[in-house]
Order: sequence, then C-alpha cells, then structure tokens
Amino acid sequence: MQEDYGMLFIYPEPRPVSFWMKETFVSLDILFFDRDGKLINFFTNVPPCTATPCPMYKSIKPVGYVLELKGGIAPKLALKPGDQFQITGPW
Repeated sequence: MQEDYGMLFIYPEPRPVSFWMKETFVSLDILFFDRDGKLINFFTNVPPCTATPCPMYKSIKPVGYVLELKGGIAPKLALKPGDQFQITGPW
C-alpha cells in the first residue's frame, strides 16, 4: 500500500464501530473520527490477523468516519485525538 493512499468508511449515522484484520495482508493504522471530522481515537501498525478469533479495534465513541492508512503513517503525521480532517472534492 502506498503511503498516500487509504480507505475511508463513511457512516450516515454516527455509531460505535469495530474493525478486525481478518484477510488483511499489511499492517494498517485505523483512525476513528466523529461526524465533524474530529479524531476520536486510533490504533497504529495493527498487524494482520493470524489466529481466530481476531482481535477487535473499537471506537471509544460513536463515529461518522473511519480512515485506514498504511501502518505507521499516523505517527509520521504526528496525529493526535482532537485533530481535524476535511473531505474536499472534486468527485
């Protein structure tokens, strides 16, 4: 996975969410954001799941967005809870 790529999950209604790393082949950073784009909590360098059951990585509050990045990018960007993100176009 390239360092400037990621996958954004958008939830129409804020809710608690959890992720696991089953069938994932690279380590990821998992970032949980509220509906206003404020970073709530995150996990860095989450390894692929190699045993069942897989560990779960959960938001500590209801979220509107989850962003997965290549493992280790969040610390490189010095991200911390409270940081903001904004979605911009064009689409």
